[in-house]
Amino acid sequence: MAAGLTLCSRAPVANRHHPALQRRPAQARRLRPLRPVAAATAATVIEELGFAAPPALAPASYSDALQTSLNRGDIVTTGKLLELAGLAGGADNASRVRLLERQLEGLVPSAAGLPHNSPALMDGEAAEECLERWQAAPQTIPGFDTEATLALPGLADVAVVSRGGRKNNCWKGVNQDAFLACPVASPSGASPALLLGVFDGHGCGGDNASHTAAGGLAGAVPAIRNQLQADAGWSRDGASASAAPVPQQALVHAFQAVAASMRYDSDFQDCGAAAVACLVEEDSITAVWAGDCRAVVGLSVDTPAGPSVLVHALTQDHKPSSALECARIKASGQGRVVRAGRTARLCGKYGSNTLSLSRAFGDAWAVPLGLTAEPDAVTLTLPPAVPTTTAASSAGSPSCRLDSFVSGSSVSTDVDDAHPAAFPARHVLVLGCDGLWDMLSNDAAVAIAMSCQTAKEAAGALMHAARRNWAATCSGVWVDDITVAVAMLP
Repeated sequence: MAAGLTLCSRAPVANRHHPALQRRPAQARRLRPLRPVAAATAATVIEELGFAAPPALAPASYSDALQTSLNRGDIVTTGKLLELAGLAGGADNASRVRLLERQLEGLVPSAAGLPHNSPALMDGEAAEECLERWQAAPQTIPGFDTEATLALPGLADVAVVSRGGRKNNCWKGVNQDAFLACPVASPSGASPALLLGVFDGHGCGGDNASHTAAGGLAGAVPAIRNQLQADAGWSRDGASASAAPVPQQALVHAFQAVAASMRYDSDFQDCGAAAVACLVEEDSITAVWAGDCRAVVGLSVDTPAGPSVLVHALTQDHKPSSALECARIKASGQGRVVRAGRTARLCGKYGSNTLSLSRAFGDAWAVPLGLTAEPDAVTLTLPPAVPTTTAASSAGSPSCRLDSFVSGSSVSTDVDDAHPAAFPARHVLVLGCDGLWDMLSNDAAVAIAMSCQTAKEAAGALMHAARRNWAATCSGVWVDDITVAVAMLP
């Protein structure tokens, strides 16, 4: 797709959600009665989840709890990441940063890539046969399976793939995911930036929520960014004297504007969407998110040991099990966190509705319980990329894990272990919904993407690997909607 086009999985609703437009009042709705459940004290709930909330995590007011839970303004450098990657255990951020060897051959990430460490119910061959059956009889609903590419010379090669899921061994009726990929022009005539986002809807009407959020951000981010750059406080290094970097401000303000318009729309009373959006500029990536959509970057860096790939999760999932998120929910006075199986969920003191997220667009029913669409934000400065080499592991080996570097035919390559492939100096950015990250670890996703020549090939390989793991883990009966976006950054 030529540069200059806005790519969404569905065309945005023109200006409907711009904050300057008049919002229509919420209409009366007939809601099903809620079944009362036994109330539990916050202390009991916290103990149930296996962590204790220290006094600092239990502010007296909800506004204090909200501010404490927000993480914005951070600017992360590669030097800091290399320092964290070299720490030997015990570091809070160590699990977010990995330093892969100069050759990625035989990479076997931890079992955390599979949900709840579930054992595979199918072997690799059976899973591949399952995928072949799906491909032979695809869902034909328009928009159920979509993909797009975008080329911004000198900045990024981008590809996005979205596939609807299955339930009870049948295709679902709708894909509730959405995505966004578009260039953001600069009023000064400088090179455009890239706006890339993934949105995961849930609830009845979740597809509308995800597409509304994507369309709203597509219109709001460029306008807000350009206005901030025109302000007197704008400086060349991307930050004003008294505020967070401008890219963070632009994305956060856009999130807030879209969230406000959706909150007062009755269409989003009982549904919502998680979201992650990245603004990619020549020397930085800014990520802003609410919910469990995730952005992970693989940086080609030079280390004392030689060229290596640094894997870093830009985002941290917003789940009710988080101590800070749980403290905010408690401070609302109406919400609590309970465990459903192995999953922590947000719910009211008296009610049967629950949610596995602590932040999301929409879901007006859960806002009084502590749910918020206020996002976190972080900016990563990009180092000069160095050439790296990769080699495929033995895909046919019986010991090859489901979420290993090469899973079955996840990666198409003619390179063997003895002759690693050399790739140009570049970084890779991977965005995805939980349908991707429930089945692939951060390391595996970056390794698969790095092994591909183009963003389109990488997005397809990641989709295949995730669906294959869903088929193996759930015997093909259940597959979540999956959306993956890949940007190759020179």
